Amino acid sequence: SNWSFDEDRHLLRLQLEARYRGARDLEEEKADVAAMKQRTSNIVNKMHHQIDVLQARLQQNRAGNPLLLSASYRVPRTPVQIIGRYQEGHANVDFSLAPDRDPTNAQGGMVQGLGPLNLGGGMSVSL
Repeated sequence: SNWSFDEDRHLLRLQLEARYRGARDLEEEKADVAAMKQRTSNIVNKMHHQIDVLQARLQQNRAGNPLLLSASYRVPRTPVQIIGRYQEGHANVDFSLAPDRDPTNAQGGMVQGLGPLNLGGGMSVSL
């Protein structure tokens, strides 16, 4: 008889090999994902550590050198000067009458006499 199992055995072998390759590929992919998760976890832990170190340094620097922001504005052609400061939760606003920077060229300069543009005064408001 010409009948045999060769063709059926060959098809069965192809199917089993395909399933084996699929299962092997799936296991390799799972191993790659697990390794990637571990690397990501290590990187995140290192970043957390670096952030903690930077925060500690910032706290040390703040203790020795507190944050100070300051700005000033002199109203043109007037003796009025406004100075604002912010330091560690406290704000100050100073209004002052500043003497003219160049009294010889001032409207009522020191050379010509003492006038309101050459006298200083101030007022401070703390918030």
